[in-house]
Amino acid sequence: MKKMLFYVAVFLATINCYSQIEFEKGYFIKNNNERVECLIKNEDWDNNPLKFKYKLNHGAPEIFNTIESVKEFGVYNFSKYTRGNVDVDQSSNETSKLDGSRKPILKKETLFLKVLVEGKSNLYRYKRGNLKRFFYSNKEKSIKPLIYKRYLNSKHNANLSSFNGSIVNKNLNRNFIYVNERYKQQLFKNLTCKTISLKEIEKLRYKKQSLSKFFIKYNKCSGYLIDDQYEKETKGVFKVSLKGGVRNTTLDIDNSSSFLPSISFDSKTTYKIGVEGEYFLPFNKNKWSLFVEPTFQFFSAKKELPFAFLVEKKIIVETNYKSIEVPIGIKRYFFLNDVSKMFIGGSVVLDFNFDSYLRYTRTDGAIIKDFIIRTSSSIGFHIGYVYKNNYSLELTYQNNRDFLTTYSNISSKYSTMSITIGYTF
Repeated sequence: MKKMLFYVAVFLATINCYSQIEFEKGYFIKNNNERVECLIKNEDWDNNPLKFKYKLNHGAPEIFNTIESVKEFGVYNFSKYTRGNVDVDQSSNETSKLDGSRKPILKKETLFLKVLVEGKSNLYRYKRGNLKRFFYSNKEKSIKPLIYKRYLNSKHNANLSSFNGSIVNKNLNRNFIYVNERYKQQLFKNLTCKTISLKEIEKLRYKKQSLSKFFIKYNKCSGYLIDDQYEKETKGVFKVSLKGGVRNTTLDIDNSSSFLPSISFDSKTTYKIGVEGEYFLPFNKNKWSLFVEPTFQFFSAKKELPFAFLVEKKIIVETNYKSIEVPIGIKRYFFLNDVSKMFIGGSVVLDFNFDSYLRYTRTDGAIIKDFIIRTSSSIGFHIGYVYKNNYSLELTYQNNRDFLTTYSNISSKYSTMSITIGYTF
């Protein structure tokens, strides 16, 4: 374990040497309207930022800029943020935290809003944890919130249409959850065009994709060219990899509370093979991923020990352990250049064994005691390298796992260090 921590420390120190790769061409506009061309650290923010890092050139030092001194900033061909002093609805969208009022709880805040669509009318997004809000503005007018709120109501016979600002969610009616969809009324009133029908607005969802398509259509209908350089957004990606490798395994049996002896088996090198499914999260430039990796592994060993309670003064301890391990975890990637990246990760390792046992026998083969193997979960630590998004090399350490969980007088410590190669399809 100490070696693993040492490798991780060396890895983290190494990647700091490559941090400049995250700076991309961009700009920001000061409060006095001065535009500064620079390199911005593109963090592909999931939550809207209040500050950002920039450099005037590759050799210049990193500098923080904050919302107090910047009215707009952007990374070319990727994203743009504009400062706005806007009304933000503080209402929770979580069912357990809904209140009984259809009115939004508005609070004035100064924020960097992400620009989703620009034209005659602009669409913006704000995200802070579970709070997700959309805003819009018409040419030369202030930015206003698009109102959407779920709330509780004890009335059974409410008969409200979407254009009086509130509708009943029929699927949730029995739970008395209603939805204020005033944003549809706002768009119907303020963004009218001959190619947009009332029915189309009624079907709008309070989602980025639905609203973005609507604003793009409205701007095109109004004769405005759409600058789509800010519509780009990191998408979630799912990949499958075939993996195989070798592992060094140690196994200790503690039988101190029984007449049978404890034992430490010699470390042994075995093989493993598995398939990994990995989902790269749709933010921070796919630097975070969730993964699951079902893997077949096995370990078998036999050892003879002195044992005073038998005539032959010897006892044989044998184990045969086969299982499907299922690590479920998270990885963080660090880009080194256009074709190389490294990662660290952690996982909870579930284990499903079969045809497995721990057995004490006499030298003539007579069984003294059979222990049925039932495993506990363990923790995995991962560090690796990926080349061209296809080839990977990974070092994994799994801490002590007890596979004798059904017994109170005996326990085991099963730990592994493995090297795995992989190919991603």
